[in-house]
Amino acid sequence: MAEPVPYDVYEYAVLRVVPRVERAEFLNVGVLLWCRSREHLAARTELDGPRLLSLDPAADVDAVARHVAALQRVCAGPLPASPAQHRPADLPGAPRGHARPRRRAGAPVRPAGAARVSRTLRTAAFALACLVSVVVLFAPSAGSAGAVPHLDKLVHAAVFGLLVVTGVLRLGRPRAVLLAAVGYAVLSEVVQHVALPGRSGDPTDVVADVAGALLGLLLLRRLRRRQA
Repeated sequence: MAEPVPYDVYEYAVLRVVPRVERAEFLNVGVLLWCRSREHLAARTELDGPRLLSLDPAADVDAVARHVAALQRVCAGPLPASPAQHRPADLPGAPRGHARPRRRAGAPVRPAGAARVSRTLRTAAFALACLVSVVVLFAPSAGSAGAVPHLDKLVHAAVFGLLVVTGVLRLGRPRAVLLAAVGYAVLSEVVQHVALPGRSGDPTDVVADVAGALLGLLLLRRLRRRQA
């Protein structure tokens, strides 16, 4: 009778970052590998900073990167510095399969499709804001701007505030969205002055646009801090 072939069981756990639990969105950042018989514990990690910011623009990428790197160092470090590497073989607690966070008893469960619906709504809101900006900036002037003092400046500020808020919610990367809004403000006034009959470029409109974009970004950050 042939002797049984010895084998080693390797188990793993996927490492995830969950920026906002209520959104049911996560980012895989690595994998942890464990073999009790060989006393082997190792981790491989990689953090995609832009992807994390797309899930939560307020996430602290540097802090997350430090924690992820520390976990890999613990697994790869010398035995005296890594108690987890020489856990006694008769003790439980080794990773088993695909580790998943436990849900608190009584906590509401968000449907899997809710994240997709939320993304679709953010996309639609951003597209609508872009359409409104095109109409406001490039449609022929109605000639009634003087009916209400500074009404056109308020409209410019509101449009660019809406653009920045919806853009950050959909795309993340607040700084990139803000810079794009500033560039769009300047370009729109140049196009009005050069290519649109009946419209003229106005530097004060650019000031109103930038002010609205900044106010929109500040308002969004304040609302997120209150929610946190």
